[in-house]
Amino acid sequence: MRQIFFASMACLILFFGFNSCKKDKITTDPSAKLSFSKEKVMFDTVFTKVGSATYNFKIRNTNANGLLIKSISLKHGSASQFRINVDGVASNDIKNYEIAGKDSMYVFVEVTINPNDKTLPFIVTDSIVFEVNGNTQYVGLEAYGQNATYLRYTAISGTLDPTLPYVFVDYIRVNEGTTLTIPGGTRIYMHRGTVLDVFGTLKINENPNGCDSVVITGDRLERTYGKIPGQWSAIQLRRQSHDNIIRRTIIQNGEAGVVVDSFDMADTSKPKLIIEKSTIKYMSGAAMFMVGTKVIANNLLIYYCGQYGIAADNGGNYEFTNCTIDNSSTAYVRSSPTVVVSNLPKYKANPHPALSFRMTNSIVWGSEDDEIKVYLSTTNTTATKNFFSNNIFKVKPPNNFGTANLYTDPKFKNINTRDYRLQATSPAINYGLKNSLVDDLKCNQRDSPPDVGCFEDK
Repeated sequence: MRQIFFASMACLILFFGFNSCKKDKITTDPSAKLSFSKEKVMFDTVFTKVGSATYNFKIRNTNANGLLIKSISLKHGSASQFRINVDGVASNDIKNYEIAGKDSMYVFVEVTINPNDKTLPFIVTDSIVFEVNGNTQYVGLEAYGQNATYLRYTAISGTLDPTLPYVFVDYIRVNEGTTLTIPGGTRIYMHRGTVLDVFGTLKINENPNGCDSVVITGDRLERTYGKIPGQWSAIQLRRQSHDNIIRRTIIQNGEAGVVVDSFDMADTSKPKLIIEKSTIKYMSGAAMFMVGTKVIANNLLIYYCGQYGIAADNGGNYEFTNCTIDNSSTAYVRSSPTVVVSNLPKYKANPHPALSFRMTNSIVWGSEDDEIKVYLSTTNTTATKNFFSNNIFKVKPPNNFGTANLYTDPKFKNINTRDYRLQATSPAINYGLKNSLVDDLKCNQRDSPPDVGCFEDK
């Protein structure tokens, strides 16, 4: 009897043993994929010395049958700053990993950062790559790199400290009733898609000491990215914003440099923006896009934009003095001139916008035959020739911009290397009207009469 009992128990043990060791059926259906608890793992730790941090996320197999993950690897391989551990297996390249149906597992991700390593980008990125049933799936990885002040999805005000560079990530806001002051020497690096959204007041280099500039650029530090547009979004001055000043600032590599939105603002007697001795370059859209506002611009250099150098839309009050605007790049196929001025009504809130536009002592050049267009509604018959004095323009004859302008090559020193200083034989030398500007973009003293454009020949 005991022998029969033990024999029966042995059979039961073997039965359950075989069933417990039996593997799930593995599906090869391409529609069977993994799901993840996070699409991106973000390490928001700011290191002041060499340090590590570990985060995790969960992989889920929501299918009834098992999945064979052909590989789990880091996109950048051995060059990556990150390391992964999958369900206790520490490796940056795991092959043929099975996950049962309706099961899940953890992936641990570690990063070690030396914040003083200048070869690191400000934002260190990679991806974990999953190969399943012919599908490639990704989980993004992102960590702060070099020593800097990192700001992400936040409102800021007060005065920035230029000791360390700033990295703006995603969305930075200046609230209504507050002021953000950015002193000379500050470096701001904008991450992909980031906008500086100003509802209050922005003062950049308000009282510059000498020629110490502020630089606002993309956060890709590789040399090849230095001239690539579209790396971040824009500086946007909203309708509520007022008394903004930008001086001695280089703004580059964005989608739009400065967007000034005030189409329903009743009072355009006071400048919403004064921008002086500044450069806006390598924009995929417009360097300056203005809607029914008041802007004063002096000694401004704009070049290499995918659409407009300046676009003044839906009326407003604008003064541009001793500016150089060139769009000679063949990298873009433009269908629009580099300067567009319009008082055509586009908003019901402002059906008959008034327009006051004045451009003096400036150069507008580019690769198109017509680099300036003015569009006036029937409610405003102001002659365009009153808009322009002592400028050098590239436009096709005939035009109605007046006889006080020249329509000839300004003779830049080297347009191919973006050297917009003037040759000794340039028609722009001493052609300008005398005004209150005492120096040029580079702080050189202006002659009387001054040269046309942002540079005074020396």
